[in-house]
Amino acid sequence: MSETSMWDDHTPIVQGLPEKKVIRPIQQPRLTVVQSFYHQRPDGEPHERVNRWDHLLDEDEQPYLRERTIKAGEIQAIDTGWVETPHTILIENFEGKFTSQNPTNEEREEAQTRILFLTAMRQGFDFFIPIIPGDCFRLPIHEDAMTLILNGSISLRNDSGSPIRYSITAYPA
Repeated sequence: MSETSMWDDHTPIVQGLPEKKVIRPIQQPRLTVVQSFYHQRPDGEPHERVNRWDHLLDEDEQPYLRERTIKAGEIQAIDTGWVETPHTILIENFEGKFTSQNPTNEEREEAQTRILFLTAMRQGFDFFIPIIPGDCFRLPIHEDAMTLILNGSISLRNDSGSPIRYSITAYPA
């Protein structure tokens, strides 16, 4: 087997380097979700549960993201901004996250009372989904749920005595 040098045909020979993987651009917008859950007992091995899925989107619009505050005792409609037909809405409760200080035990306990409720009212039936401080809730949207959002039947509610900081992200369908 003969080797050519880089001077023979003006093509350098690089030996021992792995081939580069070609990253192809996606042909259609996509929403990918990866959730990991870990549980471990003090006397046992950790147990992991991973949930992964993706969905090809019909629209190429940008997701709508807003950080907001809901006052004590207030009810707010779900705001999807310019995303008229969302596929998924993600609501995150920012309370209980202390980034610039070491909170006292009293401050930690008070922050844990700031529970944001996702409420839905339909045909006289009400239900409440608590979004505890530091947690988030993913609301998958189908046609019936979007009708409820548009007519104000699904909303956010703050029953605590303090304002709650949260974010809402609407991903297009």
